[in-house]
This record gives sequence, C-alpha cells and structure tokens, in this order.
Amino acid sequence: MKNFTVIAGEVKNVRVNSYDNREFLNLSVSVEDPSKAREDGTPFIYRIPVNVSGPQVSRLKDKIKEGIKVVIEGRFEPTQRDGKAYYTVNAASVEVVDGGSMNHIVLQARLVRDPEVRTTANGNRVCSVPVCCTRSYKDKNDEWHDISHFITIIAWGDTVEQLNYEKGKLLWLTGKLTSRKWTDKEGQDHYPVEVVLDSISDGGTGRYKQDKTGNTAQAAGNQNEKKDNATEPAYDGFTDIPDYLDEELPFD
Repeated sequence: MKNFTVIAGEVKNVRVNSYDNREFLNLSVSVEDPSKAREDGTPFIYRIPVNVSGPQVSRLKDKIKEGIKVVIEGRFEPTQRDGKAYYTVNAASVEVVDGGSMNHIVLQARLVRDPEVRTTANGNRVCSVPVCCTRSYKDKNDEWHDISHFITIIAWGDTVEQLNYEKGKLLWLTGKLTSRKWTDKEGQDHYPVEVVLDSISDGGTGRYKQDKTGNTAQAAGNQNEKKDNATEPAYDGFTDIPDYLDEELPFD
C-alpha cells in the first residue's frame, strides 16, 4: 500500500522556517471540494497544511506567494499540536501553475540501467537514463499481456545526487515534459521527447532477481502471486530495450 496524494489549490499562507541550518516552507493551501457545497451555494473549501523540505526549498521560496496556484504531490502524515490531531501533507513535489498552463508529469517507473553521471563542457553535472513504465491488460481470451513504454529522464544539479539507485529500482518521478533537436555525425536530425526531473522518491520495497537476460526484475512474492481472482499479474521483468535508447545523447 502506498501513501501518495495530489492536491491542487491556492496558497493562503506561506512561512520560511529554519532548523539545524536547513530551511523549510510551511504552506496553507486552500482546496475546493466539488462534491460539497455550503447552504448559500458557495464551494466547500479545505485548508490543508503542507510542509516542504529538501533541495526544492531554494527553488521555491522566492516563487511561492499568497494567492498563487500550486499542484502538490506528497504523503498525508498525522501530527499533533496543542493537543489536537490533524493531518499535514509532506510534499515530494510542488509545481507552480503560472499563466493558466502547467507542464507537470508523474511517473512510477523502473530504471532500465544504472544511472551514469556526466559533466558537460560548461561544467554542469547531468544524468540521462531510460525508465520503463509497464501497463498490464487482459485480452478477450482472458490472458495477461504487458505493454512497456521507455522514457528518457534527465537530471540536472541537485537532482543528480538524488538519483543514486540501481537498475530495476521502482521510483516515483516528477518533472516536466521537454523536447529538443540534435544532429548526429551523419547529419540526421533527432527530436527526442524527455522528462526533466524535479523530484525523485522511492517507489516501494521489494525483492529483486536477475533474469537470464541480465535484467533486474521484482521477484514474485506471496503478495504478488496470481490467484484465481487476481486483477494484476506478477511483474516479471522488462521487455527488450529499444535500440534508440543506446544512442549517444549530447548536451550543451
């Protein structure tokens, strides 16, 4: 079972606090509940406290203002203050909705290979690594099939240091969908679509094994074994990795 929530609302209060030489953001976010309405017909609104920590604080503390709209992903956590119990959201990712549009993507995916960090000609640290998202479905004969999608993710700066996982690891990844153009040595143009990472978090624990192709797969445990009434199959490894993921991806 995973504790994962997404809320979208308006910032009503923001404070920058510090503890042990680290900065934190404490937000109060106003969220409308479309399923409820007050007696006068106005929307029912919740005020949700949100805690923001880690590298994203330096990126956000000058952008987050009262009245700005945000989308927040994180975990609901119980806490107490002044003898009262309530819930807060510990944010894994905060995205500011600016100008009425938003570019924000959430993936739960496995690393296809071990991440390798490189340094650009300008001295910037970067890591590009493909991840695999797999969807399972049953056909008309009631047989399971997997469809795998391979997506290249790009990490820059502080995010590179967070990408310290091995091939096969299941991760929650949030970022922005981007596209660019580059030309190879033969003069062929390429237009890759990638995800530039904002945040990374552990997607769950599990036992892993090496299959005969060298791919890392989650071993089927009792909780993942197929049963007569099962709705999901056990995860049994990656499909073949496409050739285009082995091409050299240049960065300026």
